[in-house]
Parts: sequence; structure tokens; C-alpha cells
Amino acid sequence: EAFEVAAADYLVKPFDDDRFEQALARARRMIVLKQIDRLRGQLLSVLQGEGRRSIDQDPAPASGAQGYLERIPVEMRGKVRVVPASEVDFIIADGPYAELYSGDRKYVIRESMQHLEDRLDPNVFIRTHRSVIVRIELIETLHKGAGGDYDVQLKSGRRLRVSRSRIEALEKKLGLSE
Repeated sequence: EAFEVAAADYLVKPFDDDRFEQALARARRMIVLKQIDRLRGQLLSVLQGEGRRSIDQDPAPASGAQGYLERIPVEMRGKVRVVPASEVDFIIADGPYAELYSGDRKYVIRESMQHLEDRLDPNVFIRTHRSVIVRIELIETLHKGAGGDYDVQLKSGRRLRVSRSRIEALEKKLGLSE
């Protein structure tokens, strides 16, 4: 349940004081990061002359003009790195986690594929399988295998699965059908 609500941490009884302190520190870091991101968004809106926003308003700073993700926060070794969505090549589900691939780097986040699919620009990314989201412009070849299996080959040479239920939408995005 903690993964479903994107909890910063959770404790399993019995827990000691050190483990409690770790969980509390992680939660505090997440709160501070959200506040910094909100303030950054407010500063950008002021600098861009988008009108006068109240300090209490949250302008959804990690989203672009249409509400799609522009940046994805990734926690690594106690630090949070921001990965621009424009640098994500593809995403693969791994249980309750999602692995973001950017060039030769892999980042792991605790996020559902459905949430990522909903928040990423559908003109840039397409979900090709229940466990795969791909940047459309990186698709080089659509392979049709024996038995109705499909996969896409990216410009990097990496091959990713395509489910039968998603092949029609993919073909439309690639301009292979109408």
C-alpha cells in the first residue's frame, strides 16, 4: 500500500530509534524538496510575467504548459536528482518500481507505469506494453515476429516488447496505418 501512494518511507514493527530517524529524515527531505520546487515554480512564473500568483498557490512546477512532466525526480543515495523528461529514452516496469533509461544511465523510481503514462506527453512517449514506455522518436524499426509477437528496435539497437493490444496505436503513431 505504501508503494501505491508513493510513500517516502515506511516502518515495519518492531523498529528501532535509528530506523525511525531515517524514515523521519527522508520524509523531511521530501517536504523540503516539494517546497523548493513550489517556490521555484512561483519564481519562474513571476520572471515570465504570467501574472501575480499568491505564495500559497501551487503552480505544479514539474509540469509543462499542457500539464505533462518536464522533470522526473529520482532519489539516489540520499540525494534527489532531477532527470529531464526530454532525456528519457524509455521506461521499463520492475515490480512497484520503474526504471528510467537515459542514454547509458538507468534510474529507479517508485512510480506506477500508469501514472507515468498519464503524466508524460503522448506526442512524445507511447506505451507499447504494460511494462514498457518508449520515446517515439527513438523507434527505428517495428519487428513482427512469428506467432504475432512484436517488438520495436530503438536507434541504440535496444529491442523492447510491444503487446498485441497496443500494436494498432503504435502503428498509427509511427504513420504505418490510419
